[in-house]
Amino acid sequence: MDKQKLKKYFYSNLASLFWSSFLLVGGGIFVAYYAHIGYMPDFDLKSSVTLLSAASITAILTVMFFLIVLILPGMFWANTWADNSSLKTNWENATGDKNLLKTTLWFGGPVLFFYGFFTILYFSLVVTIPYLIIGIFGFSFFVHKKFGLSGKQLAKEIWGYTYSSFACAILAFFPIYLVLTLAVSATSTTKGSPEFVGILIAIFIAFINVLATAKPKALNGAIYYLGLGLATFFVVFASFEIFHRIPERVMEVYKFGAINAKSIVLKPEGCETLQLYGLLTDVKENKQCLLSEVKILSRLGSDMYIMKNDLKFTIRNSEVLSWSVNEASNKKNPADR
Repeated sequence: MDKQKLKKYFYSNLASLFWSSFLLVGGGIFVAYYAHIGYMPDFDLKSSVTLLSAASITAILTVMFFLIVLILPGMFWANTWADNSSLKTNWENATGDKNLLKTTLWFGGPVLFFYGFFTILYFSLVVTIPYLIIGIFGFSFFVHKKFGLSGKQLAKEIWGYTYSSFACAILAFFPIYLVLTLAVSATSTTKGSPEFVGILIAIFIAFINVLATAKPKALNGAIYYLGLGLATFFVVFASFEIFHRIPERVMEVYKFGAINAKSIVLKPEGCETLQLYGLLTDVKENKQCLLSEVKILSRLGSDMYIMKNDLKFTIRNSEVLSWSVNEASNKKNPADR
C-alpha cells in the first residue's frame, strides 16, 4: 500500500473522519443504553445527527472529567512545586527521573497530614490550631537543619510545599467521595461486597496517583497521564460494574430516557392500557388519568418505554399528554446506580 496516498487521503478527509468518529461515539452511547435496558425503539439513529452529536459531546466530556480528576492530585503535585523546588534532589536523580518510594513519602505524607487536620477540625477547632502550627514549624525546622535553608528561601519552600499538599488533599476529595459512595451502596458486585471492592479501589487510586507524581522524564506527559487516567477509569468502573452509568447519564441530561418521573398524564386510550396492566383501577370513561412515581426508560421514537415497580411496558407517545419530574429528588451522583 502506498503510504503517501494513504497519508494524503487521511489529511484530505480529516474533517469527514473526525465527524464520522464523533457520530459513531454518539451512536455507541445510544446502543449501549438500549442494550442495558433491553429495548430498542423505532428510532432512526442515522437521521438524528443532532441527538448523536449531543450524546457524543456529553459522553466524551463525562469520561474526560473522570480521567482527569482520578489522577489530578498526583499530576498537580508533580507539575507544580515538585518540579520547581530546590529540594527535588531528594526524589529525583541526576537525569531528572523520580524515585517512586521517595515521591510516595514526600507526596503522601503531607496529604495524610492535612486529612488528619480535616478530621480534627470536624471535632474541635481549638485542637487544629496547635496541630497545624506544630506540623508546619516542625517541617520547617527539619528542612532548615537537614538542607541548610533559611530566610526567604526556606519560607518559599515551606509555602510552596504547604500550598501544593493542601491543594492535593482537596483534589483528592472527589476520588474519595466517589469510592465511598460506591462502597456504601447496597448493591453487591460479582467481584465481592462493595465495601471490600472499595478498599481495593482506594488503594489502587492512591498507587496510580503516586505513579502520576513519578512520571519518567523520557515519556510524553500527555500520553503518560492519559494512560494512567484510562487505566484508573477502567478499573473503577469495571470493579463496581457501572459502565452503564455513562450512557444512562447522557440520557438523563437531555431527558431522552432514564427519567425518574413524578407523574405521567395520559389520554383516555392510554388509561385503558394501564388498566389492563393492573396499574390503575379507577379509570373513568373518556377521562384523563395520572400514573405516579414511574421511570421513563426511553421516550424516543413512537413509543415511550416505562417501568413501574418491576413491570416494563410501552405506551404510545401520542397517548401521553404530559409528564413531570421533581428536580430536587431527581438529581443524583454521577456514580449512583
